[in-house]
Amino acid sequence: MGETGGNYLNGDGVLFYPGTDVRYPEDSYGINGPFASLRLKHWRRGIQDVDYLTLAATIDPASTEEIVNTIIPRVLWEYGVSDPGDPTWVLTDISWSNDPDIWENARAKLADIIESTTMKYRRKNDFPGGHSLFQNYPNPFNPTTSIQYQLGKPTYVQIRIIDILGERICALINEHQKEGVYRIYWDGTNQEGVPVTSGLYFLEIVTSEFRELKKMMLIR
Repeated sequence: MGETGGNYLNGDGVLFYPGTDVRYPEDSYGINGPFASLRLKHWRRGIQDVDYLTLAATIDPASTEEIVNTIIPRVLWEYGVSDPGDPTWVLTDISWSNDPDIWENARAKLADIIESTTMKYRRKNDFPGGHSLFQNYPNPFNPTTSIQYQLGKPTYVQIRIIDILGERICALINEHQKEGVYRIYWDGTNQEGVPVTSGLYFLEIVTSEFRELKKMMLIR
């Protein structure tokens, strides 16, 4: 129906809005840059949830499955629509909650599962034989993300951020460290402290006998 029919809504399909509105200047925020739409924010949150579920499922698959089944008892769109002739906007009753606190509580439980492995190692001082680089989270992130890594024995270690062209953005760690589990943060800036652009980056750990890469997505 185009931009004049009953199904048209302002912003349908839009991922970004202009910070400076030249068409309706009285409503302009006068910002030199775009705003992310709710659609893009929901997309980002969905990617984060997938990472949380993946990390938690590798540690405690039964508890992770229980959380998922509690939050989403059935698949999306399972109850149909109120008007079969126009299924684009009004849905009938749904089986999952629309209370954001319930969803945030579920994410907190997933985070607790993810943290539990690190805390277990820290309490028992019982580290597997090798080194490990854990997936950063949140991922995607804006602008700061948490990074954890594990050293099975004392070693000289480097933690680097690399762009998709293979150029080093910055070094987060470049020193000799004892065995243990470490947590550091990257604030999305280069070696000079200048914020980098949105995009795909690689998190790399390098020791004398170990090297591993993880992908990260920065969305500003």
